[in-house]
Amino acid sequence: AARRPLAAPLSNVGRSNQQLARSRELILSVLSTVPSPREARKFVDSVSGQETLRTQRQFEERQALLASSQAPPGLVAGEFLHAQAARAPTRTLALVCVEAPGSAKLLAQMQRLGVVPVVLPLGSGDYRAAVGRAHALADAVDGEGGRAVPVGGVFHAGGVAADAVAEAVARGIIPVVAPVAADEGQRLGVVGRCVEPLAEALAALERAGRLSVARLIYVGDGLGIASGGAARRLVNLEEDYGRVQSRRMDVVQVMRRCLAILAPTTVGIVAEDPSLVLKGLLSERPPSMSGAVLLRHGFRIQRHSSLAACDEGRLRALLERSFGRTLDAQGYFERLRACGTGIQVIVAGEYQGAVVVTRETGVPYLDKFAVLPEVQGTGMADILWDELKAACPQCLWRSRTDNGVNRWYFDRSNGHWRGAKWVFFWYHGEQPLGLMEVAEAMDVAQRIPASFL
Repeated sequence: AARRPLAAPLSNVGRSNQQLARSRELILSVLSTVPSPREARKFVDSVSGQETLRTQRQFEERQALLASSQAPPGLVAGEFLHAQAARAPTRTLALVCVEAPGSAKLLAQMQRLGVVPVVLPLGSGDYRAAVGRAHALADAVDGEGGRAVPVGGVFHAGGVAADAVAEAVARGIIPVVAPVAADEGQRLGVVGRCVEPLAEALAALERAGRLSVARLIYVGDGLGIASGGAARRLVNLEEDYGRVQSRRMDVVQVMRRCLAILAPTTVGIVAEDPSLVLKGLLSERPPSMSGAVLLRHGFRIQRHSSLAACDEGRLRALLERSFGRTLDAQGYFERLRACGTGIQVIVAGEYQGAVVVTRETGVPYLDKFAVLPEVQGTGMADILWDELKAACPQCLWRSRTDNGVNRWYFDRSNGHWRGAKWVFFWYHGEQPLGLMEVAEAMDVAQRIPASFL
């Protein structure tokens, strides 16, 4: 008679049940963040290599363009190739500074989602305490079903040796880095300024194409951030730093220096509780809950109340490149000039993005929202949207029904109405817009002449 298969050992059954429970918990955590389909797709692409493949295709297309007679004027082949010829990153990672207890589950969840944390456990005490924290955290991550290893010897008097970190990341293992180094007398001590040197080392590895740093995360107590007395969910450090208020300005300063070192697409997250980090990992939108803030290196902002204060040539170039169409410059700028001081133009960076708002009725009208293609992914759109809402607590705008940006608008509006040619969107503050206000604003907006030829 055929022998019955042996039952699996009880320890294996228990382990399988633990893994199943962790998987269910992770799925529920991801679903609770409610990212939009577009954000979820972007995250999956970024950790699966699809984003890299798109970048590679763009690079190859530009190479072909350089070899043809259609090369853009002023584009030097050698400079472009030197700047762009990077190998595809093999791993997406996050540099995570941990002060708060209970971070092991978050780190294991990040690993399962395809983002390898490079962890710096911070705290008080001498080098023995620092080494003990690294080992304890690595053990705790293993206990949560992750794979982590304590890593020493990263810091030294001459800088940072990140090879051990890169090797662990390449294998998908979480390196937990003890911030300890030996001085010239070979005496061990805690490295006081450890985050920035490690960020510099990771940035160098990213430039070499060995990895991609997607997030810079700081988890600790008292990390609430305000600006001008109001709590913030998104901080544009290049513009807002002088107005930032926090009990932990030392952390804000570290984040600012590190985001200036890392790629402009890196998103900073500061959170008072590890459970608040996951949404910022999956989505680049400012969090809706308190206790977590997104930070971007960002851009300087210019605010103008008339067209005369703007550089019309640069504004025209931005609009044409952003929309991919030729602007009816004479007609468009004449209409804006006719508005006098009833317009607002918010410019980000060196005309890399802009918002144009006019006063056609009692409700401000969002006339143009433009971002250059090359700064997409740097937080420019969310920074401009934040500036728009600060300048205009309520606003209405129109968008063609086939505009691919409409999903982005749906996520950020309080209401919409779809017609045959246009979709009208609006948002408001605490006081909702009245039905007659919306109807009047839509009636005027649909009669505004087209801006592009």
